Amino acid sequence: MQGYYWLAAGILSVKQVAELRVMYLLVAPVDQVFIALSYLIIPALAARYASNRIEEFLSISKRYGLAAVSATTLFALAVRLVGRPVMHRLYAGKFDDLAPLLYVLAFLPLLMGIGNAMSCALNAAEKPKLVFYAYVGSGAATVIGGIPLVIHFGLPGAVYGMLISAATYSAALATGFLPNVCRKARI
Repeated sequence: MQGYYWLAAGILSVKQVAELRVMYLLVAPVDQVFIALSYLIIPALAARYASNRIEEFLSISKRYGLAAVSATTLFALAVRLVGRPVMHRLYAGKFDDLAPLLYVLAFLPLLMGIGNAMSCALNAAEKPKLVFYAYVGSGAATVIGGIPLVIHFGLPGAVYGMLISAATYSAALATGFLPNVCRKARI
C-alpha cells in the first residue's frame, strides 16, 4: 500500500493523496486483523502439512478462507450502510464527497483476504516463492494498469488500480495454490 501512495504522489495532487489515505484508513483495520491472524494460522497449517495431515491442512485453509471472505463481505456491506455517516463524524464533513469511492475501496479487504488465506497455506506448505511471485504480479498490475488509471482518472483511478492490484495478487496465488497444494491432497 505504501508504494501506491508514492506512485499516486508522483501523479496526483497532495490533496488527492490525502483523500486516498483518508479512505484507506477506514478499510485498513480489517486487513490488519487478517494479517495478525496469519501469525496464528501459518504455524497451525505448517504443523499439519509437515506431519502430512493434508486433509486437516486443507480443512483449516478452507475455514480460514471462508472466515476471511465472510468477514470482509460483511465489512463491505457495513461500509455501504454506515460509511457515509461514519466518515462525516470522523472527518467533520470534510470528506463527505468521497463516500462513493469509499464504497468501492471497501472491496479491497475482500480481494486481499482471499489471497491472504491462500498465502498462509502456501507459506505453510513451504512454497513462499509462489507468494513472492504473486506480489511481483501485483506490482506489475500496478505499473501496467494502475499508473494509466491514475493518470487518466485521478483519485478514482487510484482506487480502481488498487483493486486490480489486489485481484491480480489473489489470482496469482490461486494459480499457485490449486496445482501445488490441492495436488498433494490427491496423491
